[in-house]
Amino acid sequence: INASICQGSVYTEHGFHAFTSGIYRDTLQTVKGCDSVLILNLTVIQKYLDTITANICQGGTYTSNGFNTNVSGYHTDSLLSVSGCDSIVTLNLIVNPNYDTNITRSICANSSFNFNGRTITSPGNYLDTLSSIYGCDSIVHLTLISYPIYNDTIRASIRQGETYTLNGFNTNT
Repeated sequence: INASICQGSVYTEHGFHAFTSGIYRDTLQTVKGCDSVLILNLTVIQKYLDTITANICQGGTYTSNGFNTNVSGYHTDSLLSVSGCDSIVTLNLIVNPNYDTNITRSICANSSFNFNGRTITSPGNYLDTLSSIYGCDSIVHLTLISYPIYNDTIRASIRQGETYTLNGFNTNT
């Protein structure tokens, strides 16, 4: 008799009680007193165990290998293999964040700011979408402020021998 069972099962047909792979013999007597030998060639099919590690971006869903989830952690699914035995697949799902960053920068009038390779000369709000190491969105919001350049004339007088030291000046001429 050639037979197979799944790991964890017991073969109990024809008077046998076996749960490991191997060749088993049982000697029986017929009603007429003759010997009869049954030989069992038993194969135990191992459970198929597999672990999949996958990454998705926040807001995404993992839908491969029979799974449909968007939650980080370990998820297990029991399937039947082609031989009819259990096949256990464990998913280690990592949900990577999308980044949303706000920055404020300032420049002087008539100058520029380099925003990820883009030269900006006007004040305002700007947006750049980048990709993180796992391919997830990384959005940068820039608020650019431009300060005017002031050109002012100060009229002052000093007496001979005195030094003018106001407004950052240090002069006697």
